[in-house]
Amino acid sequence: GILKKWNKGIKNGVFEVDLINSKIISGAFSSDGSLLITSHVDSLIHLWKVDDKRLIGTIEQPNILTRALVFSSDGNFIFHGSDHAIIRMNPTHESNELISLKNRRNNKPIHAVAISPKSKLGITGDRLGNIFLWDLEKKRILKGMVMRGRNPINIITDIKFSDDSTALIIDG
Repeated sequence: GILKKWNKGIKNGVFEVDLINSKIISGAFSSDGSLLITSHVDSLIHLWKVDDKRLIGTIEQPNILTRALVFSSDGNFIFHGSDHAIIRMNPTHESNELISLKNRRNNKPIHAVAISPKSKLGITGDRLGNIFLWDLEKKRILKGMVMRGRNPINIITDIKFSDDSTALIIDG
């Protein structure tokens, strides 16, 4: 797969990197742009150092497709959601999971994830418009919401917290 990063300092504003020969499902850059995380159809998640295009870590998840990835604001953790309605949080320096949570209220594939700036809250969105707010310290769901429109399938494609964690932007 090929990933492109917008960069004003490069001709036409695009920095293109051919990182791996596996189809990429999702990708995210750390806030400082130094790290890249990618998920692939072979159920692997790769962590890359952007400046030298070097693979620095791999998370193996047999038979689990990860559709959504995000870094914590400090770049120390990766928050990701899968087709099995499981969210996980891993440190960027090792593959050991800090959190692995199964959504028992809903088993729909997760298409969007976000983590609050202080890494205390997580939010997930699925293909039917369901949104769940998670307390990552207590490892539980705080609230579930449904975003329904005219279309019965309302895939939540993107979710972002505001800088102060008091508001959300939801695309679905």
